[in-house]
Amino acid sequence: MKPSLSYFPHSTNTFFERRIRKLLLKHQANGYLLYNYLKTEIFKLNGYYLDYDELLYDDISDWFKFLSKESVGEILNTLFEIGLFDKQIFVNQNILTSVSIQEDFVDIMKGMRRQYYIQPEIRLLGNDYYESSLRVKDKDENIMKSSEDFGKLPQTKNNSSENFGRITQTSEDFQKMENASEDFGCNSEVSSKNHTNYLERKGRKEENEKKKLKINKLSFSLEEKQKLLEIFLIEKNFPFDEFEKFIN
Repeated sequence: MKPSLSYFPHSTNTFFERRIRKLLLKHQANGYLLYNYLKTEIFKLNGYYLDYDELLYDDISDWFKFLSKESVGEILNTLFEIGLFDKQIFVNQNILTSVSIQEDFVDIMKGMRRQYYIQPEIRLLGNDYYESSLRVKDKDENIMKSSEDFGKLPQTKNNSSENFGRITQTSEDFQKMENASEDFGCNSEVSSKNHTNYLERKGRKEENEKKKLKINKLSFSLEEKQKLLEIFLIEKNFPFDEFEKFIN
């Protein structure tokens, strides 16, 4: 699969570069226009090279009708002479490429974290640059993998997050919970949440029962006291201090 690209870098110092200034000086805007067109085709079609064949020549003729065949040839010769394209590779294989184009290609592919490869027979990059770029790419991939793994919780059989908040139950507690569920009309097993709710409701119920018992006891005591007092008043001979001891 050819690594076709949608863009390529364009330095803001392009027109201050010595080779570009020579090209403009000799061929004016037409020279730079043809050079930039060929660079665009290189990145768009193959990423770092372009076959110079009849099909490409026909495209140039269609796009630049104001350029004669002789003018195109002269501009190409200038591009080889000043080093914007590699002359030796063009002579041997009819391929347009250059060191700067291959460097831009590698940098783009690294930036997009895509696989890249330059054919050894037309590779102009030194082994140090090319291999170091591959090592940087592998390092970036490892960093990406580490960032994807970062934050993942290790999967364990007994995950503490699953057990967090659970109530440890003994067989006796579970039996009490089952009895409580029957009291509340529940036939299914009581969950820890239901158990907590049950304890809260049970506490409130016991507290209410104590209040009712206290009230009933108090009412009964007052009633008894009234009856006893009537009896003692009738039996006037019963000592009043003994009556106080009796009712208390």
